[in-house]
Amino acid sequence: MLITKIEVQKKQKNYFNLYIEDDVYLFSVTEETLLHFGISKNKDFSDNELESIQSYDQKMRCVYQAYRYLTRRPHLNTELKRKLSAKKFSNSIIEQTLEYLNQKNYMDDEAFIKMYMQEQINLKKSGPLIIKKKLMEKGAHSSAIDPILTEGYPEELQIENAAKLFQNKIRSIREEDEKKVKEKMYRFLQQKGFTWPIIEKVFSGHFDSVSYTHLRAHETV
Repeated sequence: MLITKIEVQKKQKNYFNLYIEDDVYLFSVTEETLLHFGISKNKDFSDNELESIQSYDQKMRCVYQAYRYLTRRPHLNTELKRKLSAKKFSNSIIEQTLEYLNQKNYMDDEAFIKMYMQEQINLKKSGPLIIKKKLMEKGAHSSAIDPILTEGYPEELQIENAAKLFQNKIRSIREEDEKKVKEKMYRFLQQKGFTWPIIEKVFSGHFDSVSYTHLRAHETV
């Protein structure tokens, strides 16, 4: 089939409309597809070649969509796969796209987990349980998360972050009963993703050594 005209799309400059005899529209392709197959005016393609062009172009459209997501922020493979599937790309095309992106080093699940973990530790002081929960919701596997958390979030840092959250929170509590305050603080640190052993160590170092009455008195000074 002879290509008689190639026209740049008005709204998407990296997409091109292909035409055959009598200016009949054939289909559109991405710029990458155009260059890959050397498509040009007055070039003839067989039906099999046109099928190959369309198949390759579907992958490149999927790659382009993946780029749009990745320019906003890094993604896990599973997370990106879920989003591309929602765009109605076939599983085969998505798998080819992910393989292509991984070969180009655009995807790195381990690097994503480390980056996300550091953000949660430094900015939110989150505990390891909540970090793991959020990562798994994004599609990371437990077997990939655990060793990174173990190495990157040692107990000393967990205690330090939990203690900071403890000190900030306890001064905002208006409860008079010390037992109820302890219960609230336990629940608070637990919701922040810290384990019971870490919470116990924070309490032994901050609550039991300084009475709640003293903390309230300090707050009003």
